Amino acid sequence: MRRRLLSFAPAATLMAIALSATAQGAQAEAFVPCRWLGKPSQCISVPLESLAADGQAKTFVPPPADVARVYLVRSRTTDPRRTTPVDVGSTHAGDLAPMTYLVLDLPPGEHEFTGQADGMFGRSLRLEGGQTYFAELRLTQWLNTMYGAIDPMPAAAGQRAVAGARLARASDGSAHP
Repeated sequence: MRRRLLSFAPAATLMAIALSATAQGAQAEAFVPCRWLGKPSQCISVPLESLAADGQAKTFVPPPADVARVYLVRSRTTDPRRTTPVDVGSTHAGDLAPMTYLVLDLPPGEHEFTGQADGMFGRSLRLEGGQTYFAELRLTQWLNTMYGAIDPMPAAAGQRAVAGARLARASDGSAHP
């Protein structure tokens, strides 16, 4: 009996190594490295879409005529241990961590984008169908209080910011294109 158990030991070891490598690969795909104060830092993580979905979103294909596409990016690592919940109207769109972004397809019209830092912040954006918009979610610290802002970005700057970030998973019925 003991001899049979010992013969399974190498197979069990190989299986454990394979499972460990698979788990590490999945973790590496879901991790966004960041820097804080010029040094590598442990950033908070949020659920991310696959690398394939991230690559597809970075092709910047124009939306259909009846849809406005918004790229909302948090490209800075101010307060890397804080996630920022993002709502569009009364719907939770997703959470952003440093170096992540959301892509939201919305109907044309006026939309209120809000976030949460030490207080609520937001911006209303008027969106037209068939257009792509870029906005940056910024956090700023002053006197131990974290303030947030959502500011529109020019397309070229927005595409550069998105290129350096990872696609966060949308939530509550929001869908990436």
